[in-house]
Amino acid sequence: MSMILVDLTVGAVSLELANERHLSTIQTKNSKNDQQHQSHSIH
Repeated sequence: MSMILVDLTVGAVSLELANERHLSTIQTKNSKNDQQHQSHSIH
């Protein structure tokens, strides 16, 4: 039973890490889009 629990916790941690990476990539994309919008508004 303990092995199943370990697998579950490892899976949950890997999911959290994947979500964090996904969020960070989304944030960088959003910041790039914001910069583009700002440059367009300046022009």
